[in-house]
Amino acid sequence: MTRSSSADGGPVRRPVFDREQYRRRNIIEHAVGGLKNLRRIATRPEKLAVHFEAMITIALVARYATKSSDTT
Repeated sequence: MTRSSSADGGPVRRPVFDREQYRRRNIIEHAVGGLKNLRRIATRPEKLAVHFEAMITIALVARYATKSSDTT
């Protein structure tokens, strides 16, 4: 079997690459990765989802403020 054929012998179709969808996904993955570096967010000591959501919001705002101040 060659690399250009599937298990049933037909040609292998590559998935369509959507550049815009990839960019949006990449932004989300970087944001989640940055949040994982924060110990308080990663361990989630809050018992209520509302408090956890507030912590994430504060962390994202702080991260955005830090990044925007670096570019000015």
